[in-house]
Parts: sequence; structure tokens; C-alpha cells
Amino acid sequence: AKEGRVPDLGQEDLLIVLCLHGSKESWRCLKWIADVAHCVLRSVGMDWALLRERASEQRIDRQVKLGLFLAHKIYGLALPESILTWCRIDRTAIRLVDQVLGNFSRDELSAKSSYQFSHFRFSLMQTLGDKWRYTVLTLLTPRRQHFALVKLPDPLFYGYYGVRLIHDYLALP
Repeated sequence: AKEGRVPDLGQEDLLIVLCLHGSKESWRCLKWIADVAHCVLRSVGMDWALLRERASEQRIDRQVKLGLFLAHKIYGLALPESILTWCRIDRTAIRLVDQVLGNFSRDELSAKSSYQFSHFRFSLMQTLGDKWRYTVLTLLTPRRQHFALVKLPDPLFYGYYGVRLIHDYLALP
């Protein structure tokens, strides 16, 4: 068999993906924070400026800051001073770090579905537009159970938004 290379993510992109995953899951598991720390430790020549640029372009700075600062606080991950300063100037990120650490000490790590509104996830959004989009999509986007309730023809797909509203917010207690 011919040997070849398998494409993978660059170290900056992998770190971003790990931070996004942990943030989506509200950092309920220490292993996700350990993954961030391990990724940084294994990375040779991490381009911190590129990481910040990509996070900023995608408006996910806060998720990346949160992952890095959690790894720094919990595992003592050594980070460049410029990155620590970048993390510390985001007061919301610092508040979320304290919240995650507090949840570990209180055993309040119950899973909240990504289909339910979460103040934690809402706080991760940096712009008013992102907060609005998150709220609307979380509260209105139909799910599998809504498609199973009623069979609508393709041209009436948007009717499932109404099905969700009626089912979830009027019919359910």
C-alpha cells in the first residue's frame, strides 16, 4: 500500500477546536481542560499571534481565552505573558473561569443540552448580534421530535418553527 500523509489541523486550529468544544460543553469535564494544556505543551512554535487573529476573526476570542486560562489556573500551564494579559483583560472570561472552577467545587456539573438556553453559553457570545442569534436559534430551531410530530411538505418547512413554539412553549407544562 502506498504511504501518504493524512491532513490534519494546524496546532493553532486544533487548540481553537478544543476550546470551542470545552466551551460548548461548559467545561464540565477536567479532561477537556487537560486536552487544551496538552495541546499547548505538545505544540512546537505555537504562533500565538495567529491564534489570536483567527479567534478574533471568528469572534470566538472568549472561548479561546477561557480554555487557555482554565488550563493555566488548573494545571499551571505556562503561557506567554502577552496571552495571559489578553485573557485577563476580558472580565467576562475571568468571571466564567471563576464560575467553572466554582462548579467543580460544588459538583454542579449536570449536563445541559445544547438545545436549551444556557446563560453560560450566552455569556460566551461577544457581540449583541451573536447573543441575539444564539438566543433565537436556541429557542426556536425545530428538533427531531418536532419533525416527528407533524409531516409538512418541503415548501412549508418553516412551519416547523411554529410547531416548536406551540409544542415546547404552549403544549408542554
